[in-house]
Amino acid sequence: MTEKIIEKTYAEQIAEKNKRKKIIISSISLGIVFLIALAIILMACITVDLRPTVVNNPTSFYFNSSSSIQYEKNDEEYGQFMSEFDNAFKVSVLTGLFSNNLQDYEIIEDKSVTSLPSEVTSGNYVTFLFKENPVTLVKKDGKTYYSIYNSNNSINFTQVTFALSSENKIQDMSMYLRYTEGSRNYYAQVKLKGNTYKLNEFYTNLDK
Repeated sequence: MTEKIIEKTYAEQIAEKNKRKKIIISSISLGIVFLIALAIILMACITVDLRPTVVNNPTSFYFNSSSSIQYEKNDEEYGQFMSEFDNAFKVSVLTGLFSNNLQDYEIIEDKSVTSLPSEVTSGNYVTFLFKENPVTLVKKDGKTYYSIYNSNNSINFTQVTFALSSENKIQDMSMYLRYTEGSRNYYAQVKLKGNTYKLNEFYTNLDK
């Protein structure tokens, strides 16, 4: 009778040890899940700015081909639009990671491009003007971009044009930077990501 009691007690001890192990493993698993969830929440709340450093503080801008109607820095519309422009490139870290292109852009230089492509002019678009001084094109690391046609020449642009999207989402987009060499105008293309839906709405609702 005593032996049976001892055996039962030993079995209970083993069962209790296994139970404790399961509790510890469950606690660790829950802790890991909590940390992962917390990281996802933080990445969804923290924003990053994808706005290209190549385009900053234009002198004025106009929409579509109506270059006769320009909005200058002292105009109310200028401040409102540029505020929306800044927001067009602010995304959560989580979205940025899925876009696989945080604070990155690609420069494409092709001297066969001497006018704006139809993908831009077929819809609403905006053109930034840099009247005071041409702006030197820089790479994503902030260093000057030198032409693939002449490694001694930088690209100094005076206009930037890009299409306005009718879709409310972060997506691939292109900016076209106009520069002059000799008597000819060329367009360098900067490929990046942004959401210009609000900019398109701004133009659509503008009292023209």
